[in-house]
Amino acid sequence: MYSLLEDLDMALTSQSTSMPPHVPYKLWADMYYSNRNSALAQRSVDRAVRRVESLRDHRDSIFPPSILSQMSELTAASRRKTSLADPIFATMPDLMDLRTEHGVTPFIMIKAALSIFLAAKTRTRTAVFGQVENGRTWPSLEPWAQEMLPDCMDVAGPTLERTVQIVAVSEITALDFMSDLTKRGELEGRDVHAPWDMVRDRLGSTEDRALFDTASMSVTLNYIPIRTTKGVAVFKEMVYHGTRTNCESAWLYFCGVEGQGKETRFWTRTFAVDDIVSCEEATTWSHEVMSIASWLSDRSNWLKSLAECPSFEKVKAAQP
Repeated sequence: MYSLLEDLDMALTSQSTSMPPHVPYKLWADMYYSNRNSALAQRSVDRAVRRVESLRDHRDSIFPPSILSQMSELTAASRRKTSLADPIFATMPDLMDLRTEHGVTPFIMIKAALSIFLAAKTRTRTAVFGQVENGRTWPSLEPWAQEMLPDCMDVAGPTLERTVQIVAVSEITALDFMSDLTKRGELEGRDVHAPWDMVRDRLGSTEDRALFDTASMSVTLNYIPIRTTKGVAVFKEMVYHGTRTNCESAWLYFCGVEGQGKETRFWTRTFAVDDIVSCEEATTWSHEVMSIASWLSDRSNWLKSLAECPSFEKVKAAQP
């Protein structure tokens, strides 16, 4: 979608502008479906199943708790009433230093913050949530084969995938926690295109599959790496008027980064399904996550234990 908007803005800027060619989406889609039963894809499915098969042991970590009883009663996503909360911003002067000095990206930092928040809200030592992945790799191909194809970042179409995350939260340092999430992300990245239906079908029982569905649609983290101002995509000729959406997740944490250097700031615009989460609740939670994110991004806290982080008292109170 963003590539389409960029091209449209370019065409509006000048009629003589030459549109750069994109990698055809059909090439990516054909490869996704033709490779889904390959040995490489099946190994990805095996690893993905192993990562989520313990979900039944973390039922109490699903947030908000009401979703466990309400999800099956909801109408289709296209007919749900969804609220969009006002954007929230926080300046984080050390955020880019965290990346250049330690390889921790803004996405990993906010993933860490959300994990701490969820573990605290559920009073467990585990966070369970869905995560949107950009999927900008060729599906189920070895690295050497990837290099022989065009840059997948320029595919003209959607390559988004979703994974279920089960994150243990313990009293290690903030930097160690974020570094562990970075390493974990690198390992999971190779399996991002494991066919969702195959992963789901391989789970043991109908109850396990239902729990997998609920976990994926409870809280969803969606970080978007595009150029924004005040949380809105920036174009030369097009003007942003508003957003209307029907959200599949009970609470969608939609976020990104804008600005440079010490003026870098993090933003979030959250969506909530009204039957489960009120707009006021979603806004309050977003402020809490942003407070934790600000603490994590602050250089003076990188080597501190997570036990010193705001909200962590509830995690410590949970049974080990």
